[in-house]
Formats: sequence, structure tokens, C-alpha cells
Amino acid sequence: ELEKKYLFYKKNKKFNDEFSELSKDYIGRPSPLYYAKNLTEYLGGAKIYFKRDELNHTGAHKINNCLGQVLLALRMKKKRIIAETGAGQHGVATSAVASKFGLDCIVYMGSEDIKRQKLNVFKMNLMGAEIRSVESGSATLKDATNEAIRDWVTNVESTFYVIGSSVGPHPYPRLVRDFQSVIGYETKRQFTRKTGKSLPDRLVACVGGGSNALGLFYPFLADNVKIIGVE
Repeated sequence: ELEKKYLFYKKNKKFNDEFSELSKDYIGRPSPLYYAKNLTEYLGGAKIYFKRDELNHTGAHKINNCLGQVLLALRMKKKRIIAETGAGQHGVATSAVASKFGLDCIVYMGSEDIKRQKLNVFKMNLMGAEIRSVESGSATLKDATNEAIRDWVTNVESTFYVIGSSVGPHPYPRLVRDFQSVIGYETKRQFTRKTGKSLPDRLVACVGGGSNALGLFYPFLADNVKIIGVE
């Protein structure tokens, strides 16, 4: 059901127009491409640019994907949103978008992560989300993901599971890739405008769950650019 609906709406002009408009007016896109002059001079080598997705609403790239998935949930008439979170940024972004559209939101979070990320837990509660503590296993992100999937398969008729990382069953990695690829497409355009060059020599991104790295890398896969993921 999810794959069928996504493939339909991916080509739907009204859906894409709404996603683009909210990306601009709600998220604050495009995020800047910033020339790190001081760091460039300090290292004395390549010119270094930062793609500043931490300037998005809620403070991370996570909201790009959350917005896209919740817009899909609305069209699938799913009124209950669930998510997993570790460091908390995905939970905050999901809570924000669910709150905007008046949807119930439940966030699964390992008890160890809840202790470490009290500020993000506060923000999620502030936006009306219910935080469900997960005590099993290591009580961290993997275990929270397991509990969220158990919830989803039990309540699939009413519930949309917003996955934040490049994980989970098909078509989720594809959804995350497509909604996060706005990072890479913007970077391409901005880099050319700023430097006059068509492509950077290399891309570097941190890799945890993989969503921001995949979002940056995907639009460059067919290009002659060295790609480096750092764990």
C-alpha cells in the first residue's frame, strides 16, 4: 500500500508543489551553502563549503523527510503518526510536522537516550507528542525502531510510521533518499553559482542512520566526484 501510494504521489504535481512550498515557507529552504574561509585558510588546502541544514526549522536535516512522509500520510488518510528516535532530532521534526497538521504523534525512544536527550524530549512533549520509553536490549535507537515496527504492523490501518534513517523495509530507504535528496540538488546549484565550477572535487558527510549522507550523495552518483562517508 505504501509503495503504491508513494509511486503515485511522487509524480503528482499538487503533492510536489505542496512539498516545495512548505519546504520553502515552513522549513526555510534552501539552506545556505557557506564558504568556510577561516577553516580553509587554517588547513591551507582545498576550499571548504558547509551545507547548513542545521539552520532548518527544528535544527536538522530530519524535517525534510518528515514533511514528505507526513504529507503522504495525510493522503493515505492515516491520522496517527509514529516514529523512532535516538539523539532526538528525528523525533522533534516528526512531532513538529504532526502538530502542524493536527495529527496524533507517538515517538519511541530508548530509555538511555531519553536520559541523554532531555532537551529534545522536552521539545517533543511541548509539541504534543507522546514519548514511549523502550527498556529492551540496549535501550537505544535499534530497540526503539523494533518497538515502532511492532506498533506499526499492529495498527497499520490507522497508523503511518515515519522512519528517519535509511533503514527498514522497502520502500522506506527510497522515501528517505528521495525526500532528503533536496540537500544534494540544492548543493549542486549553489556550488555552481558560488564558484563557477560545475562540480566539487569531493563530498564529505557523517554517516549514522545515513539519511543526510544519502541526501547529499545521491544527486552526485553519476558525476565524477569523490564521495566520502565518515562514521
